[in-house]
Amino acid sequence: MILIDSHCNIDLDALAKTHFQELINPQNQDGSYHATQSLIGRISSQMKVDILVPVRIKFWNYFLINHYRNLDRITSGRPEILAEVIIEIENLVGHNILSNNLNYNQASLTSFGKIVKSVFGYEIYRDNGSARENVEQFNLNYCPYCNKQELESIQRTDNLSGNTRITALYQLDHFYPRARFPYLAVSFFNLIPGCSPCNAQLKLDKDFNIFTHVNPFHKSFDDYFKFKLSKVVVSSLNEVELEIENKSPHSDNSIIDFQLLQRYNNQNTKKRILDQLYALKNRSEAVRKSYMSQITGLFRKADIPNEVLLKSQGVPTKKDEISNYPMGKMKRDICIQLDLLK
Repeated sequence: MILIDSHCNIDLDALAKTHFQELINPQNQDGSYHATQSLIGRISSQMKVDILVPVRIKFWNYFLINHYRNLDRITSGRPEILAEVIIEIENLVGHNILSNNLNYNQASLTSFGKIVKSVFGYEIYRDNGSARENVEQFNLNYCPYCNKQELESIQRTDNLSGNTRITALYQLDHFYPRARFPYLAVSFFNLIPGCSPCNAQLKLDKDFNIFTHVNPFHKSFDDYFKFKLSKVVVSSLNEVELEIENKSPHSDNSIIDFQLLQRYNNQNTKKRILDQLYALKNRSEAVRKSYMSQITGLFRKADIPNEVLLKSQGVPTKKDEISNYPMGKMKRDICIQLDLLK
């Protein structure tokens, strides 16, 4: 729920340029190069097949003209550049050559759209290890869409060969869906590392764009929305609901499509979190002693610094720490509302 750039310690634009170069100049493990494995090679080969279909040739030429400038733009360009590319391509070849947009929730590729999807080869990028290596540079611990599910990788060993490899248990979501925009399949800033509930169960092929939804490579959800309690003074936690309100004007489609309020107001989740936060707000001597027993040796008296207490309960005290904790933004926002944080 933060801008990914603000959380990582690497120049993402430089990493995106490296991504582009690896797509157009792929190397085998022995250092050799095969043109047919490059994105440019696959486009050029498909142009020969489509030579008698002018609209397809016009489409493919868009990526190869001016020393591959537009191919560079779609693979390494920021989300606002991708929005420009979408308009340019639709003006060039029309709206329906690649995808049948059935409604907001559904789209299906045309026969040519399926060819374009294959040429841009997301599966090649995903399976060769480059995708996982790039995501590791983002320094994200939790899904940037929901801030609830962990982005986890594990080391697996093949029982037959004994070889080990790292497997990512998260997914890469195409912010602009492949069912609508297959030419954005390997666009660096179109690939959001996210959890299965957000990507495979809720988002699917919905018609996302940077004007109606928050792309974490483009904007920070934290800048536009905040969690709040429906009421602060309560006799029972059953009386209170988590709400989300605008801090500054922005569409709330991300909140709706990722079902954030429903997921955060889950009774078990809400009770566990609010029990912790209200205990901090109303902490008694017994509560302080309980916290001291959890962090034995760090403090010799009951006057534990507030920041330590908050972090002991998974509350990020700084904005750039939100991704370090599950539901970190919600906890931080509620703590501000409860005057536990300034």
